[in-house]
Amino acid sequence: MARKPKRPRKRRKRPSKRGKPPAKRGKRPGGGEGGGPRKAQPDARTLFLARKGVAAAQFRLGQMHFVGEDGLRPDAAQAVRWFRAAAEQGHTDAQVVLAECYREGDGVEEDFKEAARWFRAAADSGDTDASFELGMMYADLLADMDDDPEAEGRLADVAAAGYPPAQHLMAALRGEPYGSDDFDIEGFGIDDLDPEVAREFVEDELKEAWRGDPEAQALVADAYRMGAGVPQDHAEARRWYRAAAKQGDPGAQNNLAVCYASGDGGGRDDEQAVRWFRAAAAQGHAEAMNNLGVAYERGAGVEQDDDEAVRWFRRAAEAGSESAEHNLGAMYAERRGEMEDDPDGLDRLIAAAEGGYPPAQFEAGYRLATGEGVEQDAARGEAFLAAAADEGHSPAAYVLSGLYVEGLGGKRQKKRARELVWQAAEGGLPAAQNEVGLMYIHGRGVERDPVEAVKWFRMAAEGECEVGQNNLAFSYHKGSGVERDERKAAKWYLRSAEQGFGPAQSAVAAAYLTGAGVERDLDEGMRWLRRAAEQGMDDARRNLEELEATLRDEGW
Repeated sequence: MARKPKRPRKRRKRPSKRGKPPAKRGKRPGGGEGGGPRKAQPDARTLFLARKGVAAAQFRLGQMHFVGEDGLRPDAAQAVRWFRAAAEQGHTDAQVVLAECYREGDGVEEDFKEAARWFRAAADSGDTDASFELGMMYADLLADMDDDPEAEGRLADVAAAGYPPAQHLMAALRGEPYGSDDFDIEGFGIDDLDPEVAREFVEDELKEAWRGDPEAQALVADAYRMGAGVPQDHAEARRWYRAAAKQGDPGAQNNLAVCYASGDGGGRDDEQAVRWFRAAAAQGHAEAMNNLGVAYERGAGVEQDDDEAVRWFRRAAEAGSESAEHNLGAMYAERRGEMEDDPDGLDRLIAAAEGGYPPAQFEAGYRLATGEGVEQDAARGEAFLAAAADEGHSPAAYVLSGLYVEGLGGKRQKKRARELVWQAAEGGLPAAQNEVGLMYIHGRGVERDPVEAVKWFRMAAEGECEVGQNNLAFSYHKGSGVERDERKAAKWYLRSAEQGFGPAQSAVAAAYLTGAGVERDLDEGMRWLRRAAEQGMDDARRNLEELEATLRDEGW
């Protein structure tokens, strides 16, 4: 998910684009970027040209006033006046230096917005140092990225240079998961780095980790968890998270808890997970508070308690967790816990969706598009679902495809619907994979190909899609796209039937009654007929009635 990024607890060394700090062009003697020799004092010609508006002369005077060069008294405010005069004429060096003055509060009141404006002006003129400095401001959350179409590229340059805040923000912007769908995990996005840069970075952090630095230990754990700079090793990741967690690092405590909850790197232990979630939550860690709410909502490691779940979700939301906002909205939608009478529940869900959180966009989009529990707003619902789909949220893509087929907004869009089904299927959504299989069976948007259909049915079936399991079984039963095999057909029908899919239950009943792929068993066949009939399968009900009548007539 794309969560709101947070600054790290401790400011780490700022990297430069070329391995050394960018030049402070306003704080060194000499002119331009070359720093060549100059006269002992500003001559009349330089002063005359500066007053006449020549940008190079204005920049030169600003430099001399700033550092007190050639006998001048250092005067940052006077320097800023000349830098601004040159910058307003498009002098890129002056723009960069003026930006630095605003950023540092040298000769002018600190103003990050103005700093970013002047860095942007120089960057747009092709100054690479300015672009890098602007990326640093984005990484440190000192400037707004929204109006800069090159913002992500600038940030990526800083991330590639090894600056963890930039790496973390890049991962957040790309919506990369830090943990399971249920629990939020904190990370710095080390996997965004070039492999060689990541390797060197992790080597340096390992030295600090062995010295006992908890932040370095957490970073090393991230590296092992993601396989960035070192071979992926969940057990080693858990070990380093534990080391940092025992020193009180709340992010590591949360991540260690996620390891226990998911079983990554060792055995699953929900009670240990809750213990570490609680430790991090006690320090105000927003993701840990949300995760503790998830534990109560699921009854994992604690007694299931919707009211307690809502309480932790609320605390997490107040601390800035978008996941918690979504969870509160979902609890509201289901009228669970203390959310039953909460007038802000739907607003929380909408707010999380508007904040760019794909799961919330999906939930809100579906409800608005269909009018489920809210006043229907098809256009707004479609926009939320499309935004989530654009971020790679497969369920949103799949649901939106269905709505397009049904004529969302009064117009059926079959071509776009098929594109979205493909997107969801390639994203690993079993239901969409089954749909692609049906497209190949019926030749909808593709050339009819039963063999290709079986490939997609199998992916859906292995993903526990009951309809996909039924369709794979039917393919084996008919020998469509695959060699006919009644035993395999019975196996997949049974897998689907056990998930409650009525047609598969009818097929399993038929298999037991006829001995197709299984040993014939009248009692088992009738049991499955009853289950299918209870699901509303009319053919199963009729068959059951006829079979029971026949057995009565024969004296059974």
